[in-house]
Parts: sequence; C-alpha cells; structure tokens
Amino acid sequence: MDRTLCFSKTTAGLAEIQERTRGLPLKLRQMLIMVDGSKTIADLEQFLPVSELETRLTALHEQGLIELNGHAGIPASTPAAAAPPAQATAPTATDTAGIVRPAGLPSAGSLAQTRLILAMCSQQYLDDALDTMLIDLFDNLSGPDDLKFCIDTWYKRMQAAGFGHIADSHLPQIRAMLR
Repeated sequence: MDRTLCFSKTTAGLAEIQERTRGLPLKLRQMLIMVDGSKTIADLEQFLPVSELETRLTALHEQGLIELNGHAGIPASTPAAAAPPAQATAPTATDTAGIVRPAGLPSAGSLAQTRLILAMCSQQYLDDALDTMLIDLFDNLSGPDDLKFCIDTWYKRMQAAGFGHIADSHLPQIRAMLR
C-alpha cells in the first residue's frame, strides 16, 4: 500500500461515528476515528503494524465508511475530495512531512498520538462522550487555544466521571508529546 495515501470519512463514516448503527468492532471503530483526511498511511503506521493497518483500512473502505482522499498534499482527482481553501488570516507552519498546520501547534505525529489517547479514553471511560469534540474541533484545530480547550475538556470529563487518576497518568505523556 502506498504510504502517501490519505483517506477521509465518507458521509456514512461520519454518521457511523455519531450513531453506531453498524456495530463496528472496537478496532475498526478506532481506525475510523483516526482517519481524518490528512493522515497518510505512513502517519497511521506508527499506531499498528502495516498488515493490520491495511486490513482495517480495506474493511472500512469496502463498507463505504472511508474513501481515498489522494496522496499527501495531492488531492484525489474528483472535485468532491478537494479541500476547502485555507483561511487567509490564520498563520501556518509546515512540518518535516510537508503538512501545513496552524502556527503554534505541535507536529502532526504528536497531535495524532494525543488524539489517540483522548479517543481511547473517551471510548473506554466516557461512553464516547468526546467523539463530537474530537471530530468537529480536534480534527480541525485552528491554533493552540483549540488544542488546550480539547485537552482541558477531556481532563475535566475524566475527573467528573471518577477517572481522574487515569487522566493524571496520561497527562505527563500528552505534555511530553506536545512540547
């Protein structure tokens, strides 16, 4: 599988995140959550072995939950896959992989690892209460304030649900990744 390929959620994939109508197995659901239209196969490889990654992506694609978005930095040829134009007022930075992101945010890899921790805690301890925030805000961060809001919200929800000790155990790892 080409390591520069990117996948994005289809309308059906976005609906599945919200409604859980298909009863996806846990590992497929986690993969669906991680697919965001900007992570390449190479980005996703840091979370699981290539063979498992290919199997999960293929299964999600065959179910119509994700679609090929193109190669890193190169949109697919279909007009529907074209990304909306970036805001002219938002300063940007380019990381070593050539991924453009708002200035002040950590690398794409650090963000992906942080998102994974938040998503897994949301799923395991909060009955996916943070899914909407992760999809609507975290996956479209406009700057450091959005990132801080997401982490603060996660932390407060974990505390309120009685899992503050687990949030406390993850916080040093998150801080280290975001430096």
